[in-house]
Amino acid sequence: MRFVRQPSDNTPRGHTRDAIRRMILARNYQVGDKLPTYRELAQHFGVALFTVERVMKELAREGIIHLLHGKGAFVKQLPAADGQLRQVGLIYSASRLHLIRTSYLSEILAGIVGICDKQQIDLQILSFWMAGRHIPVPPHETAVRIDGAILLGVLNESYIAEFVREEIPLVLVDARPQAARVASIVVDNIQAVEQAMEHLCSLGHRRIAYVGTKSSDLLASSGVWVDSSDSIERREAYLAAMERHGLAEHRRVYEPSGVRPEDAIPQVIQQLRQESDLPTAILAYDTNIAGHLYRGLCEAGIRAPRDVSIAGIIGSRGQLVVDDLVLTSGMTAFEEMGRLAMQSLSRQATGQTPGEPLIERVGTVLTIGSSTTPPRR
Repeated sequence: MRFVRQPSDNTPRGHTRDAIRRMILARNYQVGDKLPTYRELAQHFGVALFTVERVMKELAREGIIHLLHGKGAFVKQLPAADGQLRQVGLIYSASRLHLIRTSYLSEILAGIVGICDKQQIDLQILSFWMAGRHIPVPPHETAVRIDGAILLGVLNESYIAEFVREEIPLVLVDARPQAARVASIVVDNIQAVEQAMEHLCSLGHRRIAYVGTKSSDLLASSGVWVDSSDSIERREAYLAAMERHGLAEHRRVYEPSGVRPEDAIPQVIQQLRQESDLPTAILAYDTNIAGHLYRGLCEAGIRAPRDVSIAGIIGSRGQLVVDDLVLTSGMTAFEEMGRLAMQSLSRQATGQTPGEPLIERVGTVLTIGSSTTPPRR
């Protein structure tokens, strides 16, 4: 899916010529190295064999490659890296339809598209969802077609490492690896949790529970749900806040095995029923989980906010209303995350990365709703 088209040489030949230049740089070819055959290049780029033949002759005239009859094409001179982003790939771990329909993701996309439109960058959206199955976008094949990559919500460490090895400008959005050093744009999880905890404590709550969720790693061999860097950071921020407020003895962490509300909420309610004293407040990082938790508690005969207050932190812009109950939410400038991602790619492409923070955090603004009140018991 392409949102923006370059006005210059927008032809299969022009795209193939640019792609071969990028391939030589991305794969670290050296002078004298042999390039793939014409047939392999044509199959790889999805163009006619005649198109590749014309492109290779043009590159030979430019002095980039050297053609030897019967032996193939060899690198004669490395193409100049001008530092411009012409083609950017947005790799998303679900479907493109899900990306557009999910409000906070569509805001991130809007920030990316805004920069691409302004700078006349061709944006390609590549998803893992193909023919009803999750199939990862091959980093090796993708890197030769683009000048920079944005991985949105991708958690798999080995997959990220594959993109790192391609040595193209790369940034992760709404996720960060636990091992690799990759530029990441994320929500300030610690700040968001601390804001909500300060609010609940200021109301007089002492028995505050935390509902954590695992994240989906569609490429993980050991299972779909993983304890990501973000989920660990959120949980530790809650535990630290309880310690700071002298409430360590009241700490309760409920972590269902999946992130789908229909699977998570029954598990949480079952754990709550086993408590001798119900918490007076429950903090759920995801407002979607908080909303489903509210409905599940009502069905179980536990009233909110009378019996227990519910705070959901991160959602899209605005307040989350569930059955006329306004949940506490954290508003984040998700569109800014998209803009920051494009700025990070531009800095990497032009070599202006010294001193750049590897993790850029976007802060939250807490919006207080009617779901959090002083404890009544």
